[in-house]
This record gives sequence, C-alpha cells and structure tokens, in this order.
Amino acid sequence: MGSRTWIKIYPENWLKQTLRQETPELRGFWMDVLALAGNGTYGDSGEIKLADNVGLTDAQIAGIFKVPVRNWLKNKARLIETERISCNGTGIITILNWSKYQSEYTRQRSYREEYEKRKVTTQSYNAELQRKVRGEREGEREGERDKKETNTNPPIIPLQKGDVSEAKLKRKTRAERKAELADRERYKKGKFGHLVQH
Repeated sequence: MGSRTWIKIYPENWLKQTLRQETPELRGFWMDVLALAGNGTYGDSGEIKLADNVGLTDAQIAGIFKVPVRNWLKNKARLIETERISCNGTGIITILNWSKYQSEYTRQRSYREEYEKRKVTTQSYNAELQRKVRGEREGEREGERDKKETNTNPPIIPLQKGDVSEAKLKRKTRAERKAELADRERYKKGKFGHLVQH
C-alpha cells in the first residue's frame, strides 16, 4: 500500500457541520481514523487493515492511538452510529464516503503513477547515457596511454660541438632552484662569512 502525504479536510465543514456537535474526544478519534486510513501502512483507500481480509483488533488500534481500549470502543461505537465508519467481521474498518473526503488524492493518483514511471525511465536513460560517456572517455584515455607509451623513448641524438651543454639539459626541480636562489641571496648579503670575497 502506498503512503499518502496528506488527507483532505474542509475547514468550513470541520468547524460548522454535525461533527462539531460531538465531544472533542470523538473529533480526535475521527481525525486519527482518517489519518490511519490514509497512512499507507494500514491502508490508503479508506480501509484500515493489515492485508486483504485481515483487519486490526480493537487492542491494536487503541495501541496505535495510545489510548485505553475502552475509550476506543466507546468512540468507535459512536462513529458507527453516526455512519462515519463501518466494521466487518474480519476487523476491517471502512471509512464511509471516503471518496468524498479524499477525491482529490484519488483523482491525482494516475498523474503521480505516470510521474513515477517517467522518473524511473528518465533515471535509466540517464544511467545508460552516463555509461556511454564513461566508455568513450575510457577509450580516449586508452588512446592517450598508447600515444604516451610510444613516445616515452624519443630517439637519442648525440651532442655535437657547439650544442647546449649537458649541464643545461639537466632540469632542476623547483626545490633545487629555490635552494640555489636562497644561497645566492645569502652570499650577496654576506651570510656565508668564509665565502665572501674580500
């Protein structure tokens, strides 16, 4: 059973109709019964039940509502008497006129179901598209790796007279260059006493 996020209550009817003549306790039970019928765990179609043809006992319902069983039984009898609910022999409670109370939710159900189908389809399409893109990227990376492997050993050309010296060919790391610069600065400032030229 799906869970709904709301139940419909008309404020005008709630405040001015026949239910207002009932006790606050009964009005509270009525709201609890409506919420339970729309909860999804116990029903969402106007019936309170555990499964098809399996209802809840009065003790279970009182436990859910966190009230003494005798309070639930008294108010349940009044809800049946005022034709708000009915109970069958299996313990299933049916909200009479549920469609009147929740017609908007029922009307929107097909739209919600269609939205969920589209959402799943879109998600699977996006996942497929991502797999394709990843595959293309991996193919590009493999191509780049192949190029790198072939270019790792460029041909060695012997130095000729007048070419750049081997010392200049050797690249220094950034740390080596920084250390060399720092040494030069210290030398200029005379911080290496034994190296200062007189």
